[in-house]
Amino acid sequence: MKAMKQIRWAALALLLLGVACDDGKIYEAYQPMEEQGSVYQLTAILRGVDTWPDDYELVAAAFGDSPYATYTKVIHAPAREGEPVSVILSGMREVNQVEICAVNRLRKRIVTFYQTEFTLQEDTLFVDAGTLDVSIGNGVQQQVFNTDCIGCHGASTFAAANLFLTEGKSEAALVGVPSTRSEVGKLLVTPGSPDESFLMDVLTHPEAVRHDHVDILPAKPDKLTLLEAWIESIKTNL
Repeated sequence: MKAMKQIRWAALALLLLGVACDDGKIYEAYQPMEEQGSVYQLTAILRGVDTWPDDYELVAAAFGDSPYATYTKVIHAPAREGEPVSVILSGMREVNQVEICAVNRLRKRIVTFYQTEFTLQEDTLFVDAGTLDVSIGNGVQQQVFNTDCIGCHGASTFAAANLFLTEGKSEAALVGVPSTRSEVGKLLVTPGSPDESFLMDVLTHPEAVRHDHVDILPAKPDKLTLLEAWIESIKTNL
C-alpha cells in the first residue's frame, strides 16, 4: 500500500510540473519566414568568368544598404562555353537587391553586371539574367570609362586627343598604342604592365604629366586598382 501511494504521489508531481513521459518531437518546429530567410536561384549565360585575377571574385551576391555583400556565392566558369550557370543563395534576410558582380577580398562591390530588387518571400524566386559579358575588360568599361571618361572621350562626336573610350573602341584605342605625349616612348597601355602604361602615369601622377583632365579617378582608389588589374590581365586575355 505504501509503495502504491508513493507511485501516485510521483505521478501527481510529474503532472504538476508539466513533464510528459514521452517528450520526443515527431515534427520539426515551425520557423517564421523572417527566421528562415528566402531562397533565390539565378541562372545566366556568362562570358569572361575566368578573366578575373585572384584579388577579385565574380559572385552572385545579396546586398542590404551597404556596398559590402551580405551573402555571396562564387561563380565558376562553366565546363563548356555558352553553358548556363545556375547559382542559389539561401537563408537571405534584410536584403534589398541581388546582383551578379565582382567583389574584392572584403566583399565590397566593385562592378555590377546584373541587378534586381529583392523582397523577402516564402517561395524560391527563379530569375534568368540572360547572357552577360562579365569579363574584367567589360567591368573596366562600365565602371571606369563609361562613368568617368567618355564625357570627354567619345560620348559625343568629339573625343579629346582623338582618344575614343566608348564601348567597342576603348581597347583598340589604348592597348599597344604609343603615347604621343610620353617623353620615354611609353604605350598608352602596355599589356601586363601598369607601370609601363602611360594611362596610369596620367591618372596617378598628374603633377608629372600636363593634361586638361579634372582629376576624378585619383580620389577613387577602387577604380584605379581595377584599371591596374585589367592591364595586368591583358597579357593572358588578348
